[in-house]
Amino acid sequence: MSYIIDLYVQGNSALKISKQENIPIHQIYKILETNNIPRRSNRINNKKYSCNEDYFTNINTPIKAYWFGFLYADGFVSKNEKFYNRGSLGISLAIEDKKHLETLNKDLNSNYPISIYEVTSGYKVGIQYARIIIKSEKIFTDLVNKGLVEKKSEIKKRPKELPKKLIKYFILGYFDGNGCISIHKRKNNNKLDFKFRITSTDDILYFITDYLYNNELICNKRKLSKRHANDIVSNLEYGGNKQVYKIMCHLYQDAPRFLERKYERYLMLKNQLEEERKI
Repeated sequence: MSYIIDLYVQGNSALKISKQENIPIHQIYKILETNNIPRRSNRINNKKYSCNEDYFTNINTPIKAYWFGFLYADGFVSKNEKFYNRGSLGISLAIEDKKHLETLNKDLNSNYPISIYEVTSGYKVGIQYARIIIKSEKIFTDLVNKGLVEKKSEIKKRPKELPKKLIKYFILGYFDGNGCISIHKRKNNNKLDFKFRITSTDDILYFITDYLYNNELICNKRKLSKRHANDIVSNLEYGGNKQVYKIMCHLYQDAPRFLERKYERYLMLKNQLEEERKI
Protein backbone atom coordinates (compact mmCIF):
# COMPACT_ATOMS: atom_id res chain seq x y z
CA MET A 1 0.00 0.00 0.00
CA SER A 2 2.97 2.32 -0.51
CA TYR A 3 1.08 4.19 -3.24
CA ILE A 4 -1.57 5.14 -0.64
CA ILE A 5 1.15 6.65 1.51
CA ASP A 6 2.62 8.42 -1.52
CA LEU A 7 -0.76 9.93 -2.41
CA TYR A 8 -1.25 11.17 1.13
CA VAL A 9 2.26 12.60 1.48
CA GLN A 10 1.77 14.43 -1.83
CA GLY A 11 -1.07 16.39 -0.21
CA ASN A 12 -4.17 14.37 -1.04
CA SER A 13 -6.65 14.05 1.81
CA ALA A 14 -7.68 10.65 3.16
CA LEU A 15 -11.24 11.33 1.99
CA LYS A 16 -10.09 12.09 -1.56
CA ILE A 17 -7.93 8.95 -1.66
CA SER A 18 -10.84 6.88 -0.32
CA LYS A 19 -13.13 8.04 -3.12
CA GLN A 20 -10.44 7.83 -5.79
CA GLU A 21 -9.22 4.34 -4.89
CA ASN A 22 -12.53 2.98 -3.58
CA ILE A 23 -10.97 2.06 -0.25
CA PRO A 24 -12.79 2.58 3.07
CA ILE A 25 -11.41 5.63 4.82
CA HIS A 26 -10.75 3.72 8.06
CA GLN A 27 -8.39 1.42 6.15
CA ILE A 28 -6.46 4.42 4.87
CA TYR A 29 -6.10 5.75 8.41
CA LYS A 30 -4.92 2.30 9.50
CA ILE A 31 -2.24 2.27 6.76
CA LEU A 32 -1.03 5.71 7.83
CA GLU A 33 -0.96 4.73 11.49
CA THR A 34 0.89 1.46 10.82
CA ASN A 35 3.57 3.33 8.85
CA ASN A 36 3.89 6.16 11.38
CA ILE A 37 2.59 8.78 8.94
CA PRO A 38 1.14 11.72 10.94
CA ARG A 39 -2.41 12.66 10.01
CA ARG A 40 -3.12 16.19 8.81
CA SER A 41 -5.96 18.28 10.18
CA ASN A 42 -8.95 19.18 8.04
CA ARG A 43 -7.76 22.78 8.22
CA ILE A 44 -4.61 21.87 6.32
CA ASN A 45 -6.37 19.50 3.92
CA ASN A 46 -8.86 22.23 3.00
CA LYS A 47 -6.22 24.90 2.55
CA LYS A 48 -7.07 27.18 -0.40
CA TYR A 49 -3.72 28.83 -0.90
CA SER A 50 -0.18 27.56 -1.07
CA CYS A 51 3.40 28.70 -1.65
CA ASN A 52 6.95 27.39 -1.51
CA GLU A 53 7.18 27.17 2.27
CA ASP A 54 10.88 26.23 2.13
CA TYR A 55 11.83 29.40 0.25
CA PHE A 56 13.63 31.05 3.19
CA THR A 57 15.09 27.89 4.72
CA ASN A 58 18.42 28.72 3.06
CA ILE A 59 19.24 32.23 1.88
CA ASN A 60 21.53 31.06 -0.90
CA THR A 61 20.68 33.17 -3.98
CA PRO A 62 20.66 36.91 -4.76
CA ILE A 63 16.86 36.87 -5.24
CA LYS A 64 16.27 35.24 -1.85
CA ALA A 65 18.70 37.66 -0.20
CA TYR A 66 16.89 40.62 -1.78
CA TRP A 67 13.45 39.49 -0.58
CA PHE A 68 14.89 38.64 2.83
CA GLY A 69 16.18 42.22 3.11
CA PHE A 70 12.94 43.70 1.79
CA LEU A 71 10.82 41.74 4.27
CA TYR A 72 13.33 42.43 7.05
CA ALA A 73 12.68 46.13 6.50
CA ASP A 74 9.00 46.32 5.63
CA GLY A 75 7.38 42.97 6.39
CA PHE A 76 5.94 41.56 9.59
CA VAL A 77 5.62 38.10 11.11
CA SER A 78 3.02 37.17 13.68
CA LYS A 79 1.11 34.39 15.37
CA ASN A 80 -2.66 34.43 14.92
CA GLU A 81 -4.68 32.80 17.71
CA LYS A 82 -7.76 32.69 15.45
CA PHE A 83 -5.86 30.34 13.12
CA TYR A 84 -4.64 27.81 15.69
CA ASN A 85 -1.75 30.10 16.68
CA ARG A 86 -0.34 29.61 13.24
CA GLY A 87 2.55 31.75 12.01
CA SER A 88 2.16 34.15 9.12
CA LEU A 89 4.09 36.65 7.05
CA GLY A 90 2.56 39.90 5.88
CA ILE A 91 3.55 43.03 4.01
CA SER A 92 1.69 46.18 2.97
CA LEU A 93 2.84 48.55 0.21
CA ALA A 94 1.52 51.69 -1.45
CA ILE A 95 -0.87 50.90 -4.26
CA GLU A 96 1.69 52.02 -6.87
CA ASP A 97 4.01 49.23 -5.65
CA LYS A 98 1.42 46.45 -6.04
CA LYS A 99 3.44 45.03 -8.94
CA HIS A 100 6.31 44.39 -6.52
CA LEU A 101 4.04 42.20 -4.38
CA GLU A 102 3.03 40.32 -7.51
CA THR A 103 6.70 39.63 -8.21
CA LEU A 104 7.19 38.42 -4.63
CA ASN A 105 4.19 36.13 -5.04
CA LYS A 106 5.62 34.74 -8.26
CA ASP A 107 9.05 34.09 -6.70
CA LEU A 108 7.42 32.32 -3.77
CA ASN A 109 5.34 30.22 -6.18
CA SER A 110 2.37 31.56 -4.23
CA ASN A 111 -1.29 31.93 -5.09
CA TYR A 112 -2.15 33.96 -1.99
CA PRO A 113 -4.35 36.95 -2.87
CA ILE A 114 -3.09 40.53 -2.87
CA SER A 115 -5.87 42.64 -1.35
CA ILE A 116 -6.51 46.36 -1.76
CA TYR A 117 -7.54 48.46 1.23
CA GLU A 118 -8.11 52.12 2.04
CA VAL A 119 -6.77 53.98 5.06
CA THR A 120 -9.77 54.83 7.27
CA SER A 121 -8.20 57.12 9.88
CA GLY A 122 -5.41 59.65 10.33
CA TYR A 123 -4.04 62.08 7.79
CA LYS A 124 -3.88 59.45 5.02
CA VAL A 125 -7.62 58.71 4.97
CA GLY A 126 -8.74 57.40 1.59
CA ILE A 127 -5.26 56.44 0.38
CA GLN A 128 -5.16 52.91 -1.03
CA TYR A 129 -2.57 50.28 -0.26
CA ALA A 130 -1.93 46.67 -1.24
CA ARG A 131 -1.36 43.87 1.26
CA ILE A 132 -0.55 40.19 1.20
CA ILE A 133 -0.64 37.79 4.16
CA ILE A 134 0.87 34.34 3.78
CA LYS A 135 -0.07 31.81 6.44
CA SER A 136 2.90 29.50 6.87
CA GLU A 137 4.41 28.23 10.10
CA LYS A 138 7.53 27.19 8.17
CA ILE A 139 8.17 30.63 6.65
CA PHE A 140 7.40 32.28 9.99
CA THR A 141 9.90 30.06 11.81
CA ASP A 142 12.63 30.41 9.17
CA LEU A 143 12.42 34.22 9.15
CA VAL A 144 12.31 34.52 12.94
CA ASN A 145 15.31 32.18 13.28
CA LYS A 146 17.20 34.43 10.86
CA GLY A 147 16.52 37.57 12.89
CA LEU A 148 13.16 39.01 11.81
CA VAL A 149 11.44 40.03 15.04
CA GLU A 150 7.82 39.13 15.74
CA LYS A 151 6.88 42.25 17.70
CA LYS A 152 7.53 45.81 16.60
CA SER A 153 8.47 46.70 20.18
CA GLU A 154 11.45 44.34 19.95
CA ILE A 155 14.72 45.85 18.75
CA LYS A 156 15.67 44.54 15.32
CA LYS A 157 19.22 43.18 15.12
CA ARG A 158 21.42 42.45 12.11
CA PRO A 159 20.41 39.32 10.16
CA LYS A 160 21.75 35.88 10.99
CA GLU A 161 23.13 33.21 8.64
CA LEU A 162 23.61 35.55 5.69
CA PRO A 163 26.53 34.68 3.37
CA LYS A 164 28.92 37.59 2.79
CA LYS A 165 28.55 37.41 -0.99
CA LEU A 166 24.79 38.05 -0.63
CA ILE A 167 24.93 40.98 1.79
CA LYS A 168 24.66 43.63 -0.92
CA TYR A 169 21.41 42.11 -2.22
CA PHE A 170 20.04 42.08 1.33
CA ILE A 171 20.99 45.78 1.69
CA LEU A 172 19.28 46.66 -1.60
CA GLY A 173 16.14 44.88 -0.41
CA TYR A 174 16.35 46.69 2.90
CA PHE A 175 16.85 50.00 1.10
CA ASP A 176 13.77 49.36 -1.06
CA GLY A 177 11.78 48.66 2.11
CA ASN A 178 13.10 51.35 4.45
CA GLY A 179 15.28 53.71 2.46
CA CYS A 180 15.16 56.40 -0.18
CA ILE A 181 17.15 58.59 -2.54
CA SER A 182 16.06 62.09 -1.57
CA ILE A 183 16.31 64.90 -4.10
CA HIS A 184 16.86 68.60 -3.42
CA LYS A 185 16.95 71.36 -6.04
CA ARG A 186 19.88 73.74 -5.87
CA LYS A 187 19.10 77.42 -5.36
CA ASN A 188 21.61 78.78 -7.87
CA ASN A 189 20.79 76.50 -10.84
CA ASN A 190 18.49 73.75 -12.04
CA LYS A 191 20.76 70.92 -10.92
CA LEU A 192 19.73 68.42 -8.29
CA ASP A 193 21.45 67.13 -5.16
CA PHE A 194 20.83 63.51 -4.20
CA LYS A 195 21.14 61.79 -0.80
CA PHE A 196 21.17 58.12 0.17
CA ARG A 197 19.16 57.50 3.33
CA ILE A 198 18.02 54.47 5.34
CA THR A 199 16.01 54.46 8.57
CA SER A 200 16.36 51.55 11.01
CA THR A 201 17.71 50.42 14.36
CA ASP A 202 21.31 51.25 15.18
CA ASP A 203 22.53 47.66 14.85
CA ILE A 204 21.09 47.31 11.33
CA LEU A 205 22.56 50.65 10.26
CA TYR A 206 25.99 49.78 11.67
CA PHE A 207 25.78 46.51 9.72
CA ILE A 208 25.04 48.46 6.52
CA THR A 209 27.61 51.20 7.05
CA ASP A 210 30.31 48.60 7.83
CA TYR A 211 29.59 46.93 4.50
CA LEU A 212 29.71 50.22 2.60
CA TYR A 213 32.98 51.21 4.26
CA ASN A 214 34.65 47.81 3.83
CA ASN A 215 33.80 47.88 0.12
CA GLU A 216 35.21 51.41 -0.27
CA LEU A 217 31.86 52.90 -1.20
CA ILE A 218 32.13 55.56 1.52
CA CYS A 219 35.16 57.39 2.89
CA ASN A 220 34.06 57.54 6.51
CA LYS A 221 31.48 56.07 8.85
CA ARG A 222 28.94 58.79 9.54
CA LYS A 223 27.34 59.17 12.93
CA LEU A 224 23.72 58.08 13.06
CA SER A 225 21.09 60.74 13.68
CA LYS A 226 17.77 60.58 15.51
CA ARG A 227 14.74 62.84 15.41
CA HIS A 228 14.34 62.48 19.16
CA ALA A 229 16.90 61.26 21.69
CA ASN A 230 14.67 58.41 22.90
CA ASP A 231 13.77 57.07 19.43
CA ILE A 232 14.54 53.39 18.78
CA VAL A 233 15.30 54.06 15.11
CA SER A 234 18.01 56.26 13.61
CA ASN A 235 18.86 57.63 10.17
CA LEU A 236 21.92 56.80 8.09
CA GLU A 237 22.56 59.40 5.39
CA TYR A 238 25.22 59.99 2.76
CA GLY A 239 25.28 62.91 0.34
CA GLY A 240 27.45 64.01 -2.53
CA ASN A 241 26.13 63.00 -5.93
CA LYS A 242 29.19 60.98 -6.94
CA GLN A 243 29.23 59.12 -3.63
CA VAL A 244 25.49 58.36 -3.81
CA TYR A 245 25.96 57.15 -7.38
CA LYS A 246 28.87 54.93 -6.31
CA ILE A 247 26.75 53.32 -3.56
CA MET A 248 23.70 52.74 -5.73
CA CYS A 249 25.70 51.61 -8.76
CA HIS A 250 27.26 48.90 -6.57
CA LEU A 251 23.92 47.81 -5.11
CA TYR A 252 22.13 47.72 -8.47
CA GLN A 253 24.91 45.85 -10.27
CA ASP A 254 23.54 42.40 -11.17
CA ALA A 255 20.50 43.07 -8.97
CA PRO A 256 17.82 40.46 -9.73
CA ARG A 257 15.03 42.53 -8.17
CA PHE A 258 14.51 46.20 -7.29
CA LEU A 259 11.70 48.68 -6.75
CA GLU A 260 11.14 50.52 -10.03
CA ARG A 261 10.33 53.98 -8.65
CA LYS A 262 13.53 54.09 -6.58
CA TYR A 263 15.58 52.82 -9.50
CA GLU A 264 14.21 55.71 -11.58
CA ARG A 265 15.77 58.18 -9.13
CA TYR A 266 19.09 56.43 -9.51
CA LEU A 267 18.76 56.87 -13.29
CA MET A 268 18.05 60.58 -12.80
CA LEU A 269 21.27 60.86 -10.81
CA LYS A 270 23.20 58.87 -13.41
CA ASN A 271 21.90 61.04 -16.27
CA GLN A 272 22.82 64.26 -14.47
CA LEU A 273 26.36 63.05 -13.74
CA GLU A 274 26.76 61.99 -17.38
CA GLU A 275 25.60 65.41 -18.55
CA GLU A 276 28.14 67.02 -16.21
CA ARG A 277 30.75 64.57 -17.49
CA LYS A 278 31.54 63.44 -13.96
CA ILE A 279 31.22 59.73 -14.71
